[in-house]
Amino acid sequence: MGFDTLIMGMRDTDGLRQLFNILESETIMAVISLGYRAGEPNRPERRPLDDIVKFF
Repeated sequence: MGFDTLIMGMRDTDGLRQLFNILESETIMAVISLGYRAGEPNRPERRPLDDIVKFF
């Protein structure tokens, strides 16, 4: 369907509980936004894997 997603770290758990009627006995682990992106994101150039990882 062409959707993009974003896992959001910061969340207002009290607000989410009220908005979606989530019980206190349930744990909110993650919030994932879903939609169509407005444009291509600016991504920094990645370092080569060998510069940051050592395999033994």
